[in-house]
Amino acid sequence: MKNKNQKSLSAKSCFFTTFPSTISRSSNNQGVMESRGIDTAIRHAGGQVALAKQLGVSQQAISIWRRQGWVPLRRVSEIEVQYGVPREELLNPAILDVVTPSSL
Repeated sequence: MKNKNQKSLSAKSCFFTTFPSTISRSSNNQGVMESRGIDTAIRHAGGQVALAKQLGVSQQAISIWRRQGWVPLRRVSEIEVQYGVPREELLNPAILDVVTPSSL
């Protein structure tokens, strides 16, 4: 039985607690942070809200993509075509390791 100071975990908080997101930025040799593809798409679109409207998704979805550092596979081609962001910068790194260069 939980006491009144304990909070129950929602399905959403369990998801983010159970599956930590990947880091959306990486550091180069000089310690400068490099932008991931989703950040580039957000800038080209004029912000998260604008990108969300153009893709037909919620701003919250864009925010999640930004935090995890990659976009869902089904959105990669669309963003690549509309904003010129290479798909290698948009894909989940776990998927990128499996995909061969010829299939990109």
